[in-house]
Amino acid sequence: KVFLRLGNEGGLAWIGSGNLTRGGWGSNSELAGAWQLGGPDADPGGWVTGLLSYLDSTLRPGLARDLLARAQRLEWLPDAPEPGTGPVLFSHDQTLAGQIDRRWAERKFTSVKILTGSTDRDAAMLKWTVERFGIQQVQICVTPERASFDVAALDQLDASIRFVDPPTEKPVHAKFYWFDGPEGAAAVWGSANSSRAA
Repeated sequence: KVFLRLGNEGGLAWIGSGNLTRGGWGSNSELAGAWQLGGPDADPGGWVTGLLSYLDSTLRPGLARDLLARAQRLEWLPDAPEPGTGPVLFSHDQTLAGQIDRRWAERKFTSVKILTGSTDRDAAMLKWTVERFGIQQVQICVTPERASFDVAALDQLDASIRFVDPPTEKPVHAKFYWFDGPEGAAAVWGSANSSRAA
């Protein structure tokens, strides 16, 4: 989920897990980040260019497309960076896993802490992180009734799995992944649950 506020001098970006619902903005446990775009000390916004181009290709002529065209002409917006190199990843033509795999091509991690709104049965995302990055320890915080893991799939993972109780009574809908190891830490957040589809 992304909100952009763009003007002649720069803009603001908000990316998080909250849908346009009562739950997303009130009754769920959500996570988001907001920052400035444009200007000497801000995110230059190359990823915005790529996102706007993608959105433009999906719209029919009309007001929304006219607004996108105005945004694409903003002078401070740079050319789009190579896919997967900016701070924001979106999976319109490449999977998130593929983009992260290329970005962290030489990196290894020993642990991952996961906050997720739901899971799949076969623990596909966990299996990928264990095999790809050498993860040995996994901690997962998920509202219990939203966890669909098959115990047999978890048992097949070559890593220790620990479930952590949600910190509040609110349903967890936030998505956050904290990778750590001797080479340093890295984080991913947004709308992707711990599942193959995401």
